[in-house]
Amino acid sequence: MVHLGTFEAWYPVIASYPVGKTVSVYYDPKHPEVAVLEPGLVDELKLLFKLAFILMATIAGFFALLLFDYRRQRNA
Repeated sequence: MVHLGTFEAWYPVIASYPVGKTVSVYYDPKHPEVAVLEPGLVDELKLLFKLAFILMATIAGFFALLLFDYRRQRNA
């Protein structure tokens, strides 16, 4: 796999948009300066997003267990 920070990773994407080609641009109407040619997450970012979600869910679950145990001990 080629890392997204390298020229080799982005060259095929750049090459698919030759000068003069008509393209669709996706932008935020409230902030038109924020625009992309290809919406969505690319491979490495999808993995990072999933890992971040799993980490947040694990931490939330851990704190829920701590709260449950604290309440159980307090009521005993």
